[in-house]
Amino acid sequence: MGRTFAPSTTRRRRSWSAHARAQGRHHVGDVNREYYRSKQEEQTWKTQRDPIKVLSDWMISNNLAEPAQLDQIQAEVKSEVEKAVQFAIAAPYPTPDKVNQDVYA
Repeated sequence: MGRTFAPSTTRRRRSWSAHARAQGRHHVGDVNREYYRSKQEEQTWKTQRDPIKVLSDWMISNNLAEPAQLDQIQAEVKSEVEKAVQFAIAAPYPTPDKVNQDVYA
């Protein structure tokens, strides 16, 4: 079949600032999210348009995956992301001579 480009519109389900607040930290990006989209729009995306849920449901309905398989994948991804977050939180601050290293923006 070859390579395919599949554009997709998605929404963040939980922002970094929400994660930071859950961890007891504040982030300067904390804003009223309704400024960007209504609660109804967010709810619609969470319940009807979430691309991961849509794909998962499609795979299950077409007998391409079992719910238990997808649950296991989700648990593994969640664990990997949480490990990465903890690694980042525990990482030491860079020394002044390295603070701009690998910064390209």
